Amino acid sequence: NFGLAQMKDTLFLCRSKYMKTLHHNLFFILTGNYLQGGKMDSLEISTLVWKMTPTPLGLMAACWGARDASGGLFLRMGKKMVNINEQFGLTSTQLTDVVYDGKLKKLYVGTRDKGLYVYDFNTIISKEKIEAKSDILDLKIIGNKLFILKKDTLSLYENGLLKKNISLADVEKFIQITKPNNSLRSIDIDAPNRFLDLSISNN
Repeated sequence: NFGLAQMKDTLFLCRSKYMKTLHHNLFFILTGNYLQGGKMDSLEISTLVWKMTPTPLGLMAACWGARDASGGLFLRMGKKMVNINEQFGLTSTQLTDVVYDGKLKKLYVGTRDKGLYVYDFNTIISKEKIEAKSDILDLKIIGNKLFILKKDTLSLYENGLLKKNISLADVEKFIQITKPNNSLRSIDIDAPNRFLDLSISNN
């Protein structure tokens, strides 16, 4: 299995298409039925789903095939997830995140190769691009603040304007000052140091 997400009372599970080629690659079930061992239903899609979000148009998914160009922005239409890249003027097939802000009525789509697309749902859907050449790993929205995580930088946008960048080196310096016995460099993994995920705490 590849990805897992919960939307209200429904659990979605994306199976890796490289384990077994399936047209119905996205499964879903009510959480109550899942706990009782109920049977899953499925949606037809033949790529990998990285993130999902409910929108006024329906369920949308950010997809990237990892080994091919099968990804893009997908919208649920009946029993299928349909690629809507053309309708949204989106040229990337390497989508890693999608978030809909119901208060601002804006859709944020993160990509590995084309930066961040922002779609305004307030009138006729319009788009703008932010961080056009960046590899977007994760997005979080708090009020009017937008946090964009890249492999070596966390960027804060407020009301559409860049307010601050925090680099991986800044985090390392902070750790050295506050916890001198710890270091990002002490993590025993055979990979370069980089940001991977972004979590928000109320503390």
